[in-house]
Amino acid sequence: SGVRADNKGGWSIVDVGKPSGASWLRSHPPGFAGLLRWASARYGNIPIAVTENGLCTPSADPDPIEDVTRAEYYEQHVRAMWSCMEEGINVTAYFAWTLLDNWEWT
Repeated sequence: SGVRADNKGGWSIVDVGKPSGASWLRSHPPGFAGLLRWASARYGNIPIAVTENGLCTPSADPDPIEDVTRAEYYEQHVRAMWSCMEEGINVTAYFAWTLLDNWEWT
């Protein structure tokens, strides 16, 4: 999801990108790249560590064994990040979101 400003000073939540298994979490690699570019421009090309990137798949995932949805997500987001790095954005680390990241919820 994203936020869109209107011409009256207000805003609304809009759906951007492909849906995932959570209503609030969508896949949008151009948005990820845009955020990396914004942070770099805003804070003077500081080192950026992406500390949690991933998505949950829909419970009705047609092929949970092959996990194509998650594989495509990571491929697209890592490519977007790599493109930013080639532009000179100082990404120094990348950590994928894993099942164990949710261990504390149990």
